[in-house]
Amino acid sequence: MKVLSIRGLVILARRTDKTAKVQALLPSMVKGLKNVDGMLVVEAVHNLKAVFKGRDRKLMDSEVYVEMLQILLPHFSDSREDVRSSCINLYGKVVQKLRAPRTQAMEEQLVSTLVPLLLTMQEGNAKVSQKCVKTLLRCSYFMAWELPKRAYSRKPWDNQQQTVAKICKCLVNTHQDSAFIFLSQSLEYAKNSRASLRKCSVMFIGSLVPCMESIMTEDRLNEVKAALENLRHDPGSISVHLRGPGPGPHPGQLLAELLAATRGLVGVLPGHHAPLEPQL
Repeated sequence: MKVLSIRGLVILARRTDKTAKVQALLPSMVKGLKNVDGMLVVEAVHNLKAVFKGRDRKLMDSEVYVEMLQILLPHFSDSREDVRSSCINLYGKVVQKLRAPRTQAMEEQLVSTLVPLLLTMQEGNAKVSQKCVKTLLRCSYFMAWELPKRAYSRKPWDNQQQTVAKICKCLVNTHQDSAFIFLSQSLEYAKNSRASLRKCSVMFIGSLVPCMESIMTEDRLNEVKAALENLRHDPGSISVHLRGPGPGPHPGQLLAELLAATRGLVGVLPGHHAPLEPQL
């Protein structure tokens, strides 16, 4: 019903005498897309873009754009390729509409997009990966990020742990306040149904955790250990030996063990994919 309502409002917006009234409803229309199926979100956002045309650029526009980005981001991990690809592509197009000055809401939203784009880029799907590269470039341009060049590459991370470590170091150094968000996001991807995403998330965690040594807490370390422990039962994987219960080791030692464990697990997780042709 929400999507049908938006269709009707788009038709009304074509009438000059109704355009302003329909545009005033934009914030409500966008909020109404929360928890809506990804395929319907794609259609609705396409329709909403038509309502935006001719609208004066005001602060309200940036707020609505950020809300649109918030609606699109969860669908990056949709099980359907077309939905993932379309939402990632639309996300980049909405980012292109953002204008300075950057607000805190804009910055927080785009920073929260880094890990989903980096990991989804590694899923082994050429179409989706290409959209991730374009959207990451658009985010980087608007935010003036200076990410390592390999962050924009679709080449698999297999046997490229140094590349992953360089990316993680850059993220933590540049956005230390968001480091635990990066960790939570990567742990969530470690549960993904697609084996290639579980694999690259383990590689990412293995490089991210050591970069967070100075701010890491025991609770979050235990969360990482539990996630890795669950992956021991991944089809085709072998046991990964993590330190058992008992007196805790020195944080640096535990971090080293976690890194070694994640590296060992990556080699046995299913999801190895053939290299994609180099991009950027």
